[in-house]
Amino acid sequence: MGLHIESSYSHPKRSPFEAEMGRRVWWSLMLYDARMCEFLDNQGSPLDPTWDCKIPLNVNSFDLRPEMKEPPVLQDKPTESIFAVIRGHIGDFLRYSAFHLDFVNPALKAIVTHNRPHITGSVAALEQFIEEKYLKFCDESNPLHFMTIWSTRCHLAKIRLAEHYSKHSKSQPLQAGKDDDTEAHHALRMLECDAKLISSPLIRQFYWCVNLAFPFPAWMFIAQQLKRRPLTDMAERSWEIMDANYKARWMHTDQPNSPFRRIWAKMIGQAWQARVDAYRHLGMPLEQPQVITHLKEKMGMDFTGLPHMEETAVMKLDHLSLAPSQGLGSGPNAQSQGFGFGNQSFDQSHLETAMQPYLDPQASGVMDMDFSALDEFLWQ
Repeated sequence: MGLHIESSYSHPKRSPFEAEMGRRVWWSLMLYDARMCEFLDNQGSPLDPTWDCKIPLNVNSFDLRPEMKEPPVLQDKPTESIFAVIRGHIGDFLRYSAFHLDFVNPALKAIVTHNRPHITGSVAALEQFIEEKYLKFCDESNPLHFMTIWSTRCHLAKIRLAEHYSKHSKSQPLQAGKDDDTEAHHALRMLECDAKLISSPLIRQFYWCVNLAFPFPAWMFIAQQLKRRPLTDMAERSWEIMDANYKARWMHTDQPNSPFRRIWAKMIGQAWQARVDAYRHLGMPLEQPQVITHLKEKMGMDFTGLPHMEETAVMKLDHLSLAPSQGLGSGPNAQSQGFGFGNQSFDQSHLETAMQPYLDPQASGVMDMDFSALDEFLWQ
């Protein structure tokens, strides 16, 4: 059909209407396929520079008519297609980015000099472009605009976290303190944006989309940092933001003892125990965050006797691409239906095996997660 080839849309037999519909179909398929690759732990991704279909136009649906002879006039302000347009910009940027191609197919980096999108450079440049071009004109009282604003900011924070990690190989270790704070800022930003989305009644009609975007990489990274540095100012702020995200995501779910939640709770419990031990050593009082209180009361979790965090271990995220089969129970009116992997039922052994180095009570050590595979999560 030639949907991936931009020149095919200038064919005399294709009207401007057909061309725009073709671009929308192609990008919808590519983004959906990229998400399915994550669900199935497939390292490949259709988001690569081997095709050149342009992103959808920023126009309203009523601007497109089958009988039209000329392309519609592009709008400067947000339209009905704003969400798809911004997703297209991010996808177009990502498929030409070195840190993305290093994961999916390094050989393709040789061809990125051709057909590059007009937004090049760092993720910071992409973020500035999207904020100034689109988001600052959005109306947060509009459900579509609200969804677009906060899902985009969460997505960009996730990509910035991946970009930052891609710059630090094992031969160039992260500098303790400064680098940790930079990465923690991106991870906390993900949780803040996610909580903003989930807690708003405006996204009721978009729960199906938001439920697929659980910020698991952020939780993993923050838990690691809290175990390593339990007494910093960033740690105090982290527990506050984690509390807010937990309240929005899971306080009202009807399956508190689902397999995924119990494994996730152990991870958070280890971070909390490190903080308890540090405060006990200093002889200082410590207020328990609501997330820990709720896990103890509703799930019967016991966080005592967890390992001390003194040495360093490494955990890869290659096989932790989590896909909720029917939602995460987001918000007070949502129902939690558990987790699945792609179209498969939840395989608890898969997750437990991947996380065993992190959760094994016999294995002491602060987890230094290897985020070289974080790109799997970019389209969550």
